[in-house]
Amino acid sequence: MFQTRSQRMLAQAIDLVSAFQQRYADQDKVLKTYGTLCYQFPIMVMSSGLVQATAYYRAKQTRQPAYGLFLADIGHMLDGVLAPDAGDWVDQVRQVDAGTYMLATQQVLGACAFFKHLASSLLGVESPTESDEGDENE
Repeated sequence: MFQTRSQRMLAQAIDLVSAFQQRYADQDKVLKTYGTLCYQFPIMVMSSGLVQATAYYRAKQTRQPAYGLFLADIGHMLDGVLAPDAGDWVDQVRQVDAGTYMLATQQVLGACAFFKHLASSLLGVESPTESDEGDENE
């Protein structure tokens, strides 16, 4: 059966977020952090660029493992853009040509749209702006 790229990405994102949810079901803080990252990462990519955003998340992963787990899951979404056997995708994206960098950025942002929806539906994490607005109305 023929599937569009979006359909394949959605199916892969569902598998990744579901597996994460099952693995960390008893750790609410990790689930909430991961869900929040799903909302924050695309904003950081658009404002700072993919390399800077991944460098920031990589630096944070030593204290909060959800950052590293999120980067690993996003990396799975880049199959076909970066060489799968060439090592860590974060290191690869620093060394690619401009065209591949733009394609990787586009693919990451597309994947993040699915991750944001899944953070809400599977993990129960609301958008930080939505939860802030709800607090003001109470």
